[in-house]
Amino acid sequence: DIDLVVIGKWKTLPLRSLEQALLEHGIAEPTSLKVLDKASVPIVKLTDKQSDVKVDISFNMSNGVRSAQLIKEFKHRFPVLPKLVFVLKHFLLQRDLNEVFTGGISSYSLILMTISFLQLHPRQDAFSPTANLGVLLIEFFELYGRKFNYMKTGIRIKDGGTYISKEEIQKEMVDGHRPSLLCIEDPLTAGNDIGRSSYGALHVKQSFDYAYIVLTQAVNPLYYCFNDRNTRIVSPKLFEI
Repeated sequence: DIDLVVIGKWKTLPLRSLEQALLEHGIAEPTSLKVLDKASVPIVKLTDKQSDVKVDISFNMSNGVRSAQLIKEFKHRFPVLPKLVFVLKHFLLQRDLNEVFTGGISSYSLILMTISFLQLHPRQDAFSPTANLGVLLIEFFELYGRKFNYMKTGIRIKDGGTYISKEEIQKEMVDGHRPSLLCIEDPLTAGNDIGRSSYGALHVKQSFDYAYIVLTQAVNPLYYCFNDRNTRIVSPKLFEI
């Protein structure tokens, strides 16, 4: 998919004008066109008629450009990042959990979760271009499906990455906002919780947990015969949160 940011000056965002123009010029599939004008970040969603590529268009979100640059920097630092994210995005797409407004999580949230996973990974070979992607995928599912404390812990990727208590994050939040279940600190804007609109984050957690069970049974069928549910198959000392 493609995220586009349009920069300009308007009294009101031209969401409906853009919707009409996309239809008149035959650019978008009519059934795919959605205007999310009540979202925290209003966007126009569409599927390009010629390429079948999904596109999200927002307005005056300068942070979007800065976020893209930030992701590029992390791609250089972690060569496995784009491959992991691609698989995880497809995993969520198959389960209709790849959109915030349908109860899933955003691509940006998923990318930040993956960056944090790699930043705090105890094995240095996890950063290698030749790292075993299958093992990393299982470890990702294990972390966010079973081990991560969603109730108390937030994710921070700036300054090398760390886990941070939600109480600490709330100190920087304004207007009475509280950290969300999936709390991801915005690396570019203090006090902003990237996961705040992900009301269905629990469903995502459950899907990760189930994927972990299926994959561990596939790679080691005897695992559940000799280990209880809380025993880890991959990296015995992967994460303690």
